[in-house]
Amino acid sequence: MVEQNRIANLPPKKPTYLDRATLAIFNFLIVRIMKDDPEHASHETILLKFMIKSTLFFMLLAFLVKLAFFISLLYIKFN
Repeated sequence: MVEQNRIANLPPKKPTYLDRATLAIFNFLIVRIMKDDPEHASHETILLKFMIKSTLFFMLLAFLVKLAFFISLLYIKFN
C-alpha cells in the first residue's frame, strides 16, 4: 500500500517525442476522416474507420516483416 501511494504522488511526466508523434498521427487521421464524410462523422464512425485503417496498416506491416524474414532466409540458404 505504501508503494502504491508513493507512485501515485509522483509528478506527471513530460510527454516524449514518441508520445507527441503518436498523438499527431491520431489527430491527423481523425481530422482526415471527418473531412471525408462530415455529416456522418460521429464518434462511433470515426472510431470504427480508424480501427479498420489501423488494422489494415498493421496487417500490411506484419506481412512485410514476414516477407523480409522469408527473403533473408532464402538469401542465407542459397549463399
